Amino acid sequence: MTTASEIVKEAYREGNLVPLDATTGIPVTTAGQDTEGLTLLNRFISSLLGFELGEFALDWPVPPAQTSPIPARYPILPKGTQLSSDQWPYPPANVQVITSLAADVTIYLTQDPEDGARVGFSALDPASVFNLTIDGNGRLVKGALTTTDTPGNLSGQILFYRADLSDWQLVSTLTGTDVSPFPALYDDLLSVATFIRLAPRYGRSVSAETTATFNRLMKRLKSQYRQSMPEPSSDPNGFFLPASDMNRRGFNFGDGLG
Repeated sequence: MTTASEIVKEAYREGNLVPLDATTGIPVTTAGQDTEGLTLLNRFISSLLGFELGEFALDWPVPPAQTSPIPARYPILPKGTQLSSDQWPYPPANVQVITSLAADVTIYLTQDPEDGARVGFSALDPASVFNLTIDGNGRLVKGALTTTDTPGNLSGQILFYRADLSDWQLVSTLTGTDVSPFPALYDDLLSVATFIRLAPRYGRSVSAETTATFNRLMKRLKSQYRQSMPEPSSDPNGFFLPASDMNRRGFNFGDGLG
């Protein structure tokens, strides 16, 4: 597995910005160059989410309750609507789970996630002492069958589904020793993209060969992580579909939101 530090060093070599060590064959970079390159690498990875990679995340309240202090009509909970306990803990992929917990809760991620699907987390109650357990529902979550934490600790986290590992992996800011969040076939894309950002800082231009490599691998990335487009639906509110329907790949994220 390729570390972020190795990707950064390859970025400097892509534009011949640094020499190779004659003995080890490793690009010779300074500490300052490593820091600069790692910053640009992290920015590039972050910029992919919701654009070239996957879809924007829609809100998914857990539990789906009124937020108004008065009994007002609220879009996610129409007046008089009663939800059974098994209808809301099954968020589909590409949603932002918004927690407001009054007890320990378990959510079950979709049984059939697409490669590159994402689930994010935010908390209306960051000081809550209750736990949210995330069950992979037949897949791993951060390398385990389940993961449990408080809303405050989960807030801001993004899980990214790697089909090649059957794992919902945590997307985080990489340090030099962290491994790439993508399969090894995209190592060149990350290093080339980092060099493209470095080039003007060193007064260098980007060669046609480097541009061709970037374009070819970016097309491959978009193709691999493209999410299925849902079909139009007349259902008044997608949040209230039965749990079994939510787990279908064709679930309409936009039901009742437009």
